[in-house]
Amino acid sequence: QAVSRLQVSSCDIESIELSLQLRSELISLNLSDNTIDSDCFSRWVSGYLWLRHLSLSGCCLKSFPDLSKLAPVLLKLDLSHNAMAEGDDLCSEAAARTFKSLTRLRDLNLSCCALEHLHGAEDPARYINEAEMAKSPLLGLAGTLEALDISHNKLDCAGHT
Repeated sequence: QAVSRLQVSSCDIESIELSLQLRSELISLNLSDNTIDSDCFSRWVSGYLWLRHLSLSGCCLKSFPDLSKLAPVLLKLDLSHNAMAEGDDLCSEAAARTFKSLTRLRDLNLSCCALEHLHGAEDPARYINEAEMAKSPLLGLAGTLEALDISHNKLDCAGHT
């Protein structure tokens, strides 16, 4: 029987090389709490044909990895506990490409990512409200997304009504 779920969390790895056969059979991959570079991840992500769940929580990512090769089937993505705002923000081109390609995504966790705003406005004092969400790349996921966690970020919620 093939391995369909692989948990390699907290193993102090920087990259992972899996056989093409294993990559093509995996449904769930947990790489949380490792030091994985976004560029490195983007290079070796191809070949995961059936991956539905991916956790990159706490992987020291500073930008959004290119997940377009996982787009057709990825349902759950956990990018929590990464300092995304240091190198990227939710409004960056990389993030927009990633979210645009994830047409089947149902569950997205972006908690504790140091995000300051949800859209491309340069004014960080903008509020989280319907107008701001309308400018967000997350809007592209509105038709499929069932769960979104943006808690514990630097978002200004003072104007939310």
